[in-house]
Amino acid sequence: MPDEDVDRLHEWEHRRETGPEPDAVRAAIRKGILEGPATMKIHRTLTLPEKIFRISNACEVIVRKGIGYSSDPNRPLYGYVRIEDLLEVINPLLKRYKLILTGAIVKEPITHVGKLYATTEILMDWTLTDVESMAQNTWRVPGSGSDDQGKGVYKAMTGSRKYAMVLIFNLKFGDEPEEVQRAEGSEKRSAGNPDPSVS
Repeated sequence: MPDEDVDRLHEWEHRRETGPEPDAVRAAIRKGILEGPATMKIHRTLTLPEKIFRISNACEVIVRKGIGYSSDPNRPLYGYVRIEDLLEVINPLLKRYKLILTGAIVKEPITHVGKLYATTEILMDWTLTDVESMAQNTWRVPGSGSDDQGKGVYKAMTGSRKYAMVLIFNLKFGDEPEEVQRAEGSEKRSAGNPDPSVS
């Protein structure tokens, strides 16, 4: 059944007792999606695994919009997917399929203090709940975050949340941003073409 038909039928299910049959429902009856005006029963709703599958299929490749700076001179820049880039794709689909993703810390965060940064490690449970059937599934996902201003735990929670969505919905990341690719190309050219004036 196309997703648009499912959405229309779900909407009709909530208001089918408030008035006459709308044109969309009569069309659905003719198409055989509904059993008929006497019973007005939807064949079945989607299960939680089916909803996850549909979201996974609906998601395109996630673009790496974030750019970070590396201490590696051969790779000064790197691209990464920001949490807001994931939410821009996932949140409308969660709303459409009536799913909620909630997190809980299951292990006390551990912080390792280095010379420049403090790195925090965290372990979280992420539970995906179907508000229609109340079915649930939980994934345990670690996270880590480095910071010099005491925000390591929040970065670790964000990292865990980001990779929970990647794991649950089998998301794919795109290529490095053009700026990163240009920087890497420049480094390669410099390494392959040394200054001819230096003997």
